[in-house]
Amino acid sequence: TVILTVSDLQGSIVRYNAGFKDASGYTDAELMGKAHSLLRHPDMPKQAFEDLWNTIKVGRTWFGVVKNRRKNGDFYWVAANVAPVQDGGQRKIIASYLLLLPHCLPYRH
Repeated sequence: TVILTVSDLQGSIVRYNAGFKDASGYTDAELMGKAHSLLRHPDMPKQAFEDLWNTIKVGRTWFGVVKNRRKNGDFYWVAANVAPVQDGGQRKIIASYLLLLPHCLPYRH
């Protein structure tokens, strides 16, 4: 399953596809405009997200395997490719292209 999300520079969700909505278990009202960290699983080390933000803030693409939390408390793994997107020469949004992975794949940093 391919999942696509787009966030503003503050990390708020501004766009997503049906795969993202289905995987997360949240409704449109619960997702739109909310912080992407809503999906952060407590097992994920804070350093992974610090590295993600430090990387995209300087205009580079970040890749990693991330454990996300569904609304019901279950989790799912994604191979995440996160890139800053420029609009008129300025970084305006962050695009996350995710591939849903089997839940047995461990996070490695």
